[in-house]
Amino acid sequence: MKKDIVEAGQPMATAAASLEKKARQLAYDTRYEVKKEIGGKKVDPVTMKRLLLKQLQKSSASPIVLKRAKQMLLGEDYVAIM
Repeated sequence: MKKDIVEAGQPMATAAASLEKKARQLAYDTRYEVKKEIGGKKVDPVTMKRLLLKQLQKSSASPIVLKRAKQMLLGEDYVAIM
């Protein structure tokens, strides 16, 4: 007889992983859209940052996901959600 033991922290870990996955997907989609918009041209870092932020503002994702995606894209300091 096997008993499944579920830790009390399991749902929180699942929620954090879900947010991380959504943020990672948003960051990927944002990069893709910006690269498609510039058409393979070389752009300076300031312009790239502006384009990424502009594309992120178009998203309807939750504020937590947007913040994490912004951290991923712009390399800002990472703060754990937990």
